[in-house]
Amino acid sequence: DDLRSFLDTHAIEGRYVFVRTRHLARNSGSTITDEIVDLFENLGSDPSPTPYSTTIASQTYNDVWVMRTRVGDPEETVEQVSPSSESSEVKEISLTVDLDFPYPEGSTVTPLIGPVTEWQSLSWIARAASADSEVEVEVLAPDSTRLLGPFTGLDGTTALASLDAETHPRIRLRATVRDSSVRRPPQLDEWSLQLRGIPEIAVDAAALQAIADTLQEGATLDINLPVSNLGAVPAENVSIAYSFTSSADNTTNIVARDTLDRVEPGDSQMSQVAVSTSGTTGATTLDGTASSPAPERLTFNNTAIRNIRVLGDDAPPVLRVFSDGRQLQARPEADDLNLKDARLPFVSLRPTLEIRLEDENPFFAIDDTSHVEVFLSEGLPSSDTGFLSTYEQIGFGDGVLSFTPSDPTEGVQEALITYTPDFTGRDSTYTLRIEGRDASDNEIEPYEVSFRVETEQRIRDVYPYPNPMSTQTTFAFRVEGGQTEDLENFRLRIYTVAGRLIREFGARDLQTGRLRVGWNLLPWDGRDEDGDRVATGVYLYRVSVQGSDGTFTGDVEKVAVIR
Repeated sequence: DDLRSFLDTHAIEGRYVFVRTRHLARNSGSTITDEIVDLFENLGSDPSPTPYSTTIASQTYNDVWVMRTRVGDPEETVEQVSPSSESSEVKEISLTVDLDFPYPEGSTVTPLIGPVTEWQSLSWIARAASADSEVEVEVLAPDSTRLLGPFTGLDGTTALASLDAETHPRIRLRATVRDSSVRRPPQLDEWSLQLRGIPEIAVDAAALQAIADTLQEGATLDINLPVSNLGAVPAENVSIAYSFTSSADNTTNIVARDTLDRVEPGDSQMSQVAVSTSGTTGATTLDGTASSPAPERLTFNNTAIRNIRVLGDDAPPVLRVFSDGRQLQARPEADDLNLKDARLPFVSLRPTLEIRLEDENPFFAIDDTSHVEVFLSEGLPSSDTGFLSTYEQIGFGDGVLSFTPSDPTEGVQEALITYTPDFTGRDSTYTLRIEGRDASDNEIEPYEVSFRVETEQRIRDVYPYPNPMSTQTTFAFRVEGGQTEDLENFRLRIYTVAGRLIREFGARDLQTGRLRVGWNLLPWDGRDEDGDRVATGVYLYRVSVQGSDGTFTGDVEKVAVIR
C-alpha cells in the first residue's frame, strides 16, 4: 500500500525513477508477490501498455537488481540483475547514467538588483533553438510582483523611465524561454540594465578612537569624523547623527547633528561637532551614524562608535568665607560657646566679607545668584532657617551683596559673593549662614561662621611664638573692635632690659602688609636695626596702634633669645 501510494503520487510524466533491491536477510520466502511486480511494471496502479520492467517477474528478494526508467518512456528502461546462487560473491551492482531533461519551457530570476537612483533601460540577447523559440522578459518587485512587461522577442531594448527609482529602488528580472517544437528552449546569452548608481557613504570608524576613554561629566567632546563617498554619484544632504547610549538602561539620546551639503564620488569631508557630556554618566557608547536621502547598498560602514566612561559630578562645591582677606573658620560647635567667647573672631564695623564658592569640575560654571543663599542672625542661633528661625535672608537686591560668576575658561570654577554690611553702632555677635550648590545641584552642608563686632578698639593677646626663640619668632596679637580703615601708625618696638630700643616694626612688616581688625602676625628674625643678630638674653617688646579713639598701647612683655 505504501509503495502504491508513493508511485501514484510521485511517478508522473517525465520523471525518472530509480529502483534497487536490498538484501534483508529474510528468514521467510523470497518470492516477490504479483502485486509488487505489477506496481513496478506499471510504475503505479494504472496498467501500462508496455511494461517498464521485463525482469522483475523472474526475480526474488535474494537477487541483486537495479532499474532506471522514465515515466512515459518505457523504452528508456535500463536494468541490471545478478541472480542469486550459493557460489555467487556478488552483493552489489551499480548503474551510472547521464540524464537529459528536454523540457520545452523554463525561467530564470536574478537576485535583487539595486538600489539605484534612476532606472534607464533594459536589454537582452537570446539564441533560438528553432523558429518557434520565444523569450519573455519581466521586471519584478522584490516580492516578485510584476512591475513592467512582459517584453517579448529573442533580443530587444526597452526604456525603464516609467519605473520610479524612489518607489522601487530594487528590482528583479525574470526571463521565460520556451520552444514547443523541438522541446529545447532558446538560450539567454546576455541581459543588462542601464541605470544611474547610488552614493555609498562610509565613515572612518578609527577617527573616534582619538577621544579619551574616561571623561568627567560636563566635558566637551570635539569630534572630527571623516565621511567618504565610495559610490558613483554625488551624495546630497548627508546627515550625521551623534548619540549617547547608556549601558545602565540601554537608552539612546541624540546629542548632536551635522549636515554635509554634498560629498562628491571618491571624495571625503569632515563632520565637526562639539558634544557635551552634561547629563551623561557611567559606561556610555558614543555613536556617529551618517545617512543620505538616497538608498545605499551597504550600511554597516555608515557608523563609528567609541566606548567611553563619564565620571558623574557628585561632589559638592567648597565654600570659604574671608573678612578683609582673612579666612573665617566655621563656628565652633562647642557646648560652652557664648556670645563673648574668645574663640569668636572680630571683624571690622564695616567689613568686606568674601564668600568663595569653588567647584573642582571645570566644565560647569557657577554663573548666577541661584547657587547661593546668604542669611544673617544676631547672636548664636540654631541652624534652622525655617519660619521660626532668627536668620534673615540677605537679598542680592539689598545693595550689600554682589555676585561675580566663575570664569568658564579657568580650570576650577570659583564664584565670588561679596557682602559689605554696616555694623556701626551695633556692638554684638553675629552669625553668617551660607547655603550653596554647584551647577549639578550638589549642595554643601550649610556653612555657619560667627563673629563679634565692637565699636571700642583695643589690642589683646600679644605674644611671640616660639618663646624662647633661637633664630626666628612670630609676634601674634589681636585687634578687637572698630574698623580696619581707622587703624594707623602701628608700631612694635623691641628693647633691651636696660630700655635701649634695638628694633622697630611698622604695618608694612606684618605678614599681610597692613594692620586689620582681628589677628595679625609679624615675624622677627632676631636681628637689630643694623642687621646684626642680638645676643642671648631677655628682651622687652610693646605694641601700639593709633585708632579713631586715640592710641592703644599694649602691655610690656618679654621674649627670650637663646643662641
